[in-house]
Amino acid sequence: MDFYRGVQNPTTVRPYMSLAQYNQYRSDRTGDPVSSFPQTGFDWPEAVIEQGKISNLNVSASGGSDNTTYFISGTYFMQDTYALGNELDRFNGRLNMTHKFSEKARFGANVGLAKTFNDRINSDNSTFAPLTSAFLHLPYNKPFDENGNYTRLGFVPNLLALADLAQTEYVTRRTTANTYFEFDILPDLTFKTDWGIDQIQTEETMRYPDIIEPTGQGYKRIIQDYKWLSTNTLNYQKYFGNDHFFGALLGYSYEQSDFASMTVEGSGFVSDKLPNVASAATPTITSATGTGWKLASYFSRLNYRYKDKFLFEGSARRDGSSRFGMDNRYGNFWALSGGWVLSEEKFLQNNSILDFLKINTSYGIAGNDRVDNFASLGLYQAGSLGDYAGSPGIYPSQPANPTLGWEESAQFDFTVYATLFNNKLDIEASLWNKRTTGLLLDVPIPYTTGYTSYAQNAGVMRNRGIDLMINSLNVQSSGFEWRTILNVGFLKNEVLELPGASEDSKGRLFVQGSSSQRAIEGYSVNTFYLVRYSGINPETGEAEWLNSDGEPTNTYSTNNREIIGSAIPRISGGLTNTFSYKGFDLSALFTFTQGNYIMFDDLRFLYSPNNLNSFNLDPQLLDYWTEENTNSFAPRLDGTTQANFGQRSTIHLRKGDHIRLRNLSLTYNIPANVLERTNVLRSARVYGMLQNMLTFSNLEDGLEPEISGNGSDNQIQGESFFTPAQAKSFTLGVSLGF
Repeated sequence: MDFYRGVQNPTTVRPYMSLAQYNQYRSDRTGDPVSSFPQTGFDWPEAVIEQGKISNLNVSASGGSDNTTYFISGTYFMQDTYALGNELDRFNGRLNMTHKFSEKARFGANVGLAKTFNDRINSDNSTFAPLTSAFLHLPYNKPFDENGNYTRLGFVPNLLALADLAQTEYVTRRTTANTYFEFDILPDLTFKTDWGIDQIQTEETMRYPDIIEPTGQGYKRIIQDYKWLSTNTLNYQKYFGNDHFFGALLGYSYEQSDFASMTVEGSGFVSDKLPNVASAATPTITSATGTGWKLASYFSRLNYRYKDKFLFEGSARRDGSSRFGMDNRYGNFWALSGGWVLSEEKFLQNNSILDFLKINTSYGIAGNDRVDNFASLGLYQAGSLGDYAGSPGIYPSQPANPTLGWEESAQFDFTVYATLFNNKLDIEASLWNKRTTGLLLDVPIPYTTGYTSYAQNAGVMRNRGIDLMINSLNVQSSGFEWRTILNVGFLKNEVLELPGASEDSKGRLFVQGSSSQRAIEGYSVNTFYLVRYSGINPETGEAEWLNSDGEPTNTYSTNNREIIGSAIPRISGGLTNTFSYKGFDLSALFTFTQGNYIMFDDLRFLYSPNNLNSFNLDPQLLDYWTEENTNSFAPRLDGTTQANFGQRSTIHLRKGDHIRLRNLSLTYNIPANVLERTNVLRSARVYGMLQNMLTFSNLEDGLEPEISGNGSDNQIQGESFFTPAQAKSFTLGVSLGF
């Protein structure tokens, strides 16, 4: 049994203008006295940022006999985040069992059940997200009127009313199951059949009252994603004498996913007490869609070892994906590797420093089919968007690309692994180079075609780097031990070819990712392409940007955009130190990244003087140019560059270099002689843990270094629009074994 409980807070909170600061800025801009503006207001960030709570209980048991074993576990996890209106409850259960029918036949099954209930409001990139709206709300907006009733606040909603009165539920139900049967056809030949399912159902319910959405709004979406996988293999393993080992694997697998979604939305409710969408007077969405994909694979592997000193392996597979065009559905992939344990050679034996030394090299080609399920097909859209003069119709929504095929990555690795000083130091270093051809990209095309973009195999990209791992036993004495683990990776990403892509003013081929970044031939796939902000001219008080020749100008123009840097870190890794002393274990993990940039799109709102009277603003705008303050953040109030000061440029870009104390834990293991007296406990430990407690970077308060507002979209990385900061937490727990 393991139980822990703790609290959470944001790692950083962005600054914002108080009511007094906002009124002063309004007065400075308009010339009206401060007394003419509202003198009472509300601190929205303080209201929506709470101390979060977290707890977890896990209970498990295992047992069995010589022929049958089982493991059963159950987990309850609860999290009430530091952002208002976001709570999560998750239940997990798992049962694993194995049974041996005979010396030749074996059976196993694993079943997992999970249910997650999430009472949530949007987290970012929405005015309904607490940590977006709280910093956009005008500081004189109040959540309650003089009678104590919630107020209607318009585009940026009343967050307290939203959290209190709205229904915002997201429920997930998941079932995973796997069963296998093994049979030894011959002493060295085994047949195995494996069947698995992964069924997920999500149910999202939103019901906004009239105070949030005039006349009310309701929304319900149910999604089902049913996956199943079957794998059948023949595995041959045999030693020939004492020196030779040969292994062979032959297999076939089939995987399928069926996805269905039903969505209804409506507005116009006669009463907030009517919870269901069926009560809406005006349906706005009535949608039922389905999609799916299939993957068939044939694969094989050969292994050979000589005296466990020379190691060879070869593999080949043929995969077929339903996502690609008829002529390119199947791809052939293979890999070869070889290893040499040099420490087994006579010239390195009996070495007082070296305990183990191995070199390994490999080369192989792998495939990627992660595109939309029907990306190769010409698609048509029906429904309300297909109506023509009141009659049903359809329209083309996606152009066909029958040649769309597998993205292929060819990778070379060379690795050295060594153990030294009586197994007190392990070093593993890898040099690798990966070349990816046929990149799967969503490439923009001219609007004159009737479409905006379509999926193509549109280029060649190279990733190369060095990975280093060092594991050392620094001190070992009576009762005390100190261990260190260092992992660090060095990465260089470059787009080598983008045939058929758009061309910029300097003749470089590119594929647009967002308004701030693009994949550019000869540069990173996530290259920021922005106007360079120069600063405030101390003599004129006007904001200046750099033109394409690198000269300062007061005129903002997107024609002056230049390559700035990449969203991909050049260096990343972690450092763990563990100290053990008489039952106590103290462990600290630091993680770090260097060489990447982050675009904070939210600063375009907060830095824009044009948003006065619409949104709250960054306090740095109070540091505007005057004849007495020539080294300022913002331009002069009566200047010509006020209107463009918030335009997209490098003023919103930051270096993402940082070091973070990811985890600091202290554990005490109860001595065995104490546990023996209980006649009940087999093991016991108590622990405390701090997570994300310290961050070292050059970022201002409120800017979080570990963000990517676009999730897994590989064409847009390192961008944020009010993405919440990571949570720092403190937990206490106990683990008992019976």
